[in-house]
Amino acid sequence: LPHTPRILMAAFIGGAVYMLLRSGAEVLARVAVLAFVLVIGMLTLSFLASIPQLDWGAVLPIAEKGVQPPLGTSFVRSSLVPFLESFFALMVLAPLHNKKSGPARPAFGAALFAGALLALTLMKNTMLLGYPAVSQYFFPSYTAASVVTVSDFFQRQELLAAAPFLLCELVKAGLCLTYAGQAFHVRERRWAAPVLCAAAVGLTL
Repeated sequence: LPHTPRILMAAFIGGAVYMLLRSGAEVLARVAVLAFVLVIGMLTLSFLASIPQLDWGAVLPIAEKGVQPPLGTSFVRSSLVPFLESFFALMVLAPLHNKKSGPARPAFGAALFAGALLALTLMKNTMLLGYPAVSQYFFPSYTAASVVTVSDFFQRQELLAAAPFLLCELVKAGLCLTYAGQAFHVRERRWAAPVLCAAAVGLTL
């Protein structure tokens, strides 16, 4: 992966997002379900593989000054960004929800589940990399996976972090570009999907 030309990676993801945009929001939702199962499976494997190397005392310095300081750190504030990004998912997927109770209850449940998963991931990264060193990494989950070793046979645990990143990026890009098509009122235009994907690839590069 590190030696693959960036333009090739962007073209692959751009092509996949183009097919999602052409297929519609319902297909995007089905792809998201499959991606969810794969991501949860790989994250679970990554967590189980890291258990023997977890330093359970590494999280103690976080709370040594009370509750308020940790909540004000950039490390914690940056972890709130995924919840803000759920705006795009709600705008795109909520109209597909056909139950009388509305999308509020499943959205709240999803936020609770995501919060618990994110908290466990942050704790695991902290116990593997130490505090405050974990906040110095741009992708702490990838770095944490790189230090995990399971015997001499199972190596390169980074794949268990890199693959979920790519799958989630694919779904998120599809959501954001679908929302962009709706916002510009061009989603029914034949040229909208290729133009949006080309703009996304160009901005990525």
